[in-house]
Amino acid sequence: MQARALYHQGVRQLDPKHTPQRLEPAKVPTALVFALGTAFWLALLILQGARHVSGHDVDGRFALICVAGIALGLIGIGWARVHTRRQKEKAS
Repeated sequence: MQARALYHQGVRQLDPKHTPQRLEPAKVPTALVFALGTAFWLALLILQGARHVSGHDVDGRFALICVAGIALGLIGIGWARVHTRRQKEKAS
């Protein structure tokens, strides 16, 4: 906090009329971000399955990592939908 106060003090010395502005949080489509990440993990899982079917030596841990990514992505999508709905209800 002290560094922040020193920064604002320095800014005021340069421009005495400067008032710090509040930044609003960025509005990010979180459900879309989670959906894209989940699709990425699904694509990797399909790729791992294709490599396994074609006879390549595939470590099963990579498939488990992909499954975990998909599961976490689905949880994230659910959370984002609930969070967005609550924000809309709160605003109205």
